[in-house]
Amino acid sequence: MNEVNLYSFLSVFAFQMIGSTAHWLKLKKTKRIRGNIIGYYFGDQQGKSTATLFLLLGSAWFSCTSGIGDLLNPSLLWAYLSNGSLHITSVNSVLAAITTGYAFDSISNKTGEK
Repeated sequence: MNEVNLYSFLSVFAFQMIGSTAHWLKLKKTKRIRGNIIGYYFGDQQGKSTATLFLLLGSAWFSCTSGIGDLLNPSLLWAYLSNGSLHITSVNSVLAAITTGYAFDSISNKTGEK
């Protein structure tokens, strides 16, 4: 493999960001943090947010270079959905990307909860 599909990479990263945002929602719901999501990512704890961002970018890169990211290519997902079917491996890859985003955000922000 000598190339990475940009759409696959961005798709993996987007699903990981959904997981990261789900972690923020959990922290917000349990009142362990205050403020909005912009402050959470860019203002409150910039070092930890930067770590999360690089973890997610690296994970998306490795997912795409291993071929897993191609299962999340929007063209492939749309082709299956427009035919009225779900590609189970793609569904599992979506769930794995969301879980990865949640876990990495939880790990990198563990000590920074307010």
